[in-house]
Amino acid sequence: MVPGTDAQGSGTYVNELEVYVRAGVPTSVVLQMATLTSARVMGEDAAYGSITVGKHADITIVDGNPLERIGALRSVHRVILAGRVYEPDRLLQAIGAR
Repeated sequence: MVPGTDAQGSGTYVNELEVYVRAGVPTSVVLQMATLTSARVMGEDAAYGSITVGKHADITIVDGNPLERIGALRSVHRVILAGRVYEPDRLLQAIGAR
């Protein structure tokens, strides 16, 4: 199984991950499905999907531990993408969404 990403911005992506956890899939497996498994399906696992030497360092930092509560993925604190640090609140303010 691979979680969908077509509605990620609406919050339904995290809802989908929560459904997997409620259905009994271990949280660690759900997080792997959302990262490494998704990268494998796209043929990008050599560059993405896990924190490994030689891979791209695109990281989402959340407020909380998603292993303890998958819903912590809703509380994005910082995003590091292609070596640049982004703060979600500042981005939302810049486009007038907050």
